[in-house]
Amino acid sequence: MQPVNVKKAHRTFRDQPVQDVQIIIQDEIPDTSNLESTKNNLHQFQFDAENLEIALINALPGGTYDRLLGAMLQRKASQFIVPFENLMNVQEEKTT
Repeated sequence: MQPVNVKKAHRTFRDQPVQDVQIIIQDEIPDTSNLESTKNNLHQFQFDAENLEIALINALPGGTYDRLLGAMLQRKASQFIVPFENLMNVQEEKTT
């Protein structure tokens, strides 16, 4: 297992100490060969994402959390790009 060490936040706004967090990523997601397992995986993805986000927001400094979000969005940015040519074609179709 490869450890990843990052700094945790200072005390919270209520002056409570920030707890250390250990995130363990193991066990592969089950095969999605049928509809039922695909539905189960979707629930697992949501559950894991919510738990991971809660752990990170409660433990990381705000600057680290913000930069992590930026890095994640940047990595996925190409999936959100709509080619300009496609927009022009859609607009032309609406006007004709």
